[in-house]
Amino acid sequence: MNLSELLSDPSSHAEALVWVDHRDEEESIVSSVASAIGERGALASQWQGDDWFISYQGQAFKVPLSYSPHDRYVAISSLAKALEPDYAFWIQTTSLDSDTHGLLVAEQAQLQALTPAERAALEAAFTPLQLGHDHFSGLSIPYTGAEAANPDLMAQSAVQRASAKAVVDAVLASPEAQGIVERMRAEIGRIFGIAPGKDKT
Repeated sequence: MNLSELLSDPSSHAEALVWVDHRDEEESIVSSVASAIGERGALASQWQGDDWFISYQGQAFKVPLSYSPHDRYVAISSLAKALEPDYAFWIQTTSLDSDTHGLLVAEQAQLQALTPAERAALEAAFTPLQLGHDHFSGLSIPYTGAEAANPDLMAQSAVQRASAKAVVDAVLASPEAQGIVERMRAEIGRIFGIAPGKDKT
């Protein structure tokens, strides 16, 4: 779809964007972007031993995978770097608060041809992809061309996971959560005819 047409019809975003779930495989992200830009882009990925490469128009780009959930955006940033001469990546702003992000892969030529009103519509609905940024976790990540970026990624990731677990544990242990659990048990007991504190045999 032409970029101007997409910007004039927000209802078309669901079908026109590349949707990336936080659990997606990196290969599937490349395939989805390849489909979005069409066969003329000659975009693919392949493994060579333990190394993973993105190839675009005959040139190979090694992707510095971390073998962690952060690799969703390691792949996306590496794709954006590889395709940079011809395409720019934007993210649907409203999707940033979810676990599935909508990617707009826009041709550079079409971006340059936008009217001021169309550019304003683009910036109102989409956020530019920040290279080397995991938009799921907020952490800095390596990518093609910046392989040494954030050598502390895994340590930071572990701290982030521990912090998130602590918050969840605290919520589950709160009187409010315990009250909800007790009410659920009582309701289940009512449905199945189980008296409080007894198991139905």
